[in-house]
Amino acid sequence: MTDDVLKDDCWREALALLLRWQAEPDNDAIKREIMEFCAKGDEQLAAWLEAKKVYRIGGIALDGGAAAHETKRVSRRQVLLSLGALALVGGSLAYRGRLSDPAGTTRTEVAEVRDITLDDGTRISAGPYTTFSVTFDENRRVLELQDGLLYCSIARDHRPFVLKTARMDVVCSDAMVELTADDQSCCVTLAEGVAQVRFNDAVAPDDEIHRGDWIRIDDGIGIERGHSDPGQAGQWRTGTLVVDNESVAAVIGRIARWQDSKIFIPQARLSAARVSGLYDLSDPLLAMQAVIGPHGGHVRKVAPWTVVLTTL
Repeated sequence: MTDDVLKDDCWREALALLLRWQAEPDNDAIKREIMEFCAKGDEQLAAWLEAKKVYRIGGIALDGGAAAHETKRVSRRQVLLSLGALALVGGSLAYRGRLSDPAGTTRTEVAEVRDITLDDGTRISAGPYTTFSVTFDENRRVLELQDGLLYCSIARDHRPFVLKTARMDVVCSDAMVELTADDQSCCVTLAEGVAQVRFNDAVAPDDEIHRGDWIRIDDGIGIERGHSDPGQAGQWRTGTLVVDNESVAAVIGRIARWQDSKIFIPQARLSAARVSGLYDLSDPLLAMQAVIGPHGGHVRKVAPWTVVLTTL
């Protein structure tokens, strides 16, 4: 188990203790558990202090005892909803797991863009925190993207090339394709050629896309289609992220791959707001500020490995 995974475990344990303490601020047993947790070591103490800072920025006071009784009592539902939002967004935007992978799996690291040439001559650029696997046989070539960013220049071959994600498959040959996928969405953009798109779970009929076409599937929105300048596909390879009417959460999630902090967006309205633009990935925090600034948002680094995005 890596240091990052251990830090994440400490963070989650600190959040769980915080939730219990807020629900029962006068419970001496919980207070003892918190003291024992913090006494285990520097990692645990740092996780507890950071959890309190992040929670304050989320808009709910943490003061217990007499001070808490002088103000409006925070309901258990408020605590659950706020902590749930923090944990969900934070978990999706940073500290992606680095566990052992099956044979044939490729995984990149933070801020890494790796160029790979496959056995058939297909060239791939894999973005940061990207995980994918490749299998070839006599009948077809398959690349499965679990998470991340890919730009593929597919070599001509008698076998079709299938780009698979959890939500759709893209079938092509002799084409240039950008493919992105994470826990909430996936998107395919065709820079050159023609491709067939097959939607998983029969959410829509199969489709065909051409040069400049893109299809995006978002859990909260559904299927979106559009057309853009083919030359903008895969610009993240050279340090520029091109965004066309996407949610703040999706864009921040992509920028987060160029840094190694937890990213929290505790406000649902800010998370769902739409943005378009070009963002410089050489300074991820500045890029995040450029994303949320037009919506009144601010980027706050509240601890060495925690960043909160909020309009507060």
